[in-house]
Amino acid sequence: HRVAVGTLEWVQQCCGGARGSLPERAQEAGLETGHTLVYVGVDNNLAGALEISDELREEAPNAVASLQRMGLEVHLLSGDNPRAVARVAASLNIPLSLAHGGVKPEEKAKFVSTLQNQGRSVAMVGDGVNDAAALAQADVGIAMGGGVGAASEVASIVLLGDRLSQVVSGLELSRATLTKIKQNLGWAFAYNLVGIPLAAGAALPGFGIALTPSVAAALMGISSLGVMGNSLLLRISAWETMQNSDPTHSRQQVPK
Repeated sequence: HRVAVGTLEWVQQCCGGARGSLPERAQEAGLETGHTLVYVGVDNNLAGALEISDELREEAPNAVASLQRMGLEVHLLSGDNPRAVARVAASLNIPLSLAHGGVKPEEKAKFVSTLQNQGRSVAMVGDGVNDAAALAQADVGIAMGGGVGAASEVASIVLLGDRLSQVVSGLELSRATLTKIKQNLGWAFAYNLVGIPLAAGAALPGFGIALTPSVAAALMGISSLGVMGNSLLLRISAWETMQNSDPTHSRQQVPK
């Protein structure tokens, strides 16, 4: 026997265009419940349909709410039927205009490209082979650790903990790191703006102040220590971020 399981189009293609009253009845049932339908074909007959519903991850609502509070626009892309996607979007407080169902893998990548052409920076979160193209296209591809290898291979970031809350932690830590870089650059420029003229003797004629080579070298060392100390404060930021985004894992150590 030849058995095909998948979308109605796929089953009809594999089973010689099998048709009947089952698709209409199944579609009506799927629309009423908002579940995804998977059809089963045997030889040239459409044998049945399975109704599937995915459960949301426990941390999903909090993760989406945190991303929205950060000022990010959250889209939902899925290959499931639009009714099922709309139901999930409503439970996550994602506007229906940002929920897209029935999206094929190549369409996900095209959607990401469209956002980029509008001048937006796009981060894509996915865990399956259907997300691989979009993960590669996005400015930042984030793969869940529990997903397939294809997604992990093309992603910029792999969340080994397989928790959506780590998406929020990663973005917050990235922003904190960029802030530290700007602070260190500002400190270095200001420090050298004052130190270099003093070392060159600019204050010697008017104030009698000059820096000997040994003092100048010591001050440069102090500058480096200040930059290093400011950077090490990121460990505190990382610890606080992990506790705030995922209290159940607050005892996990910050990676070195």
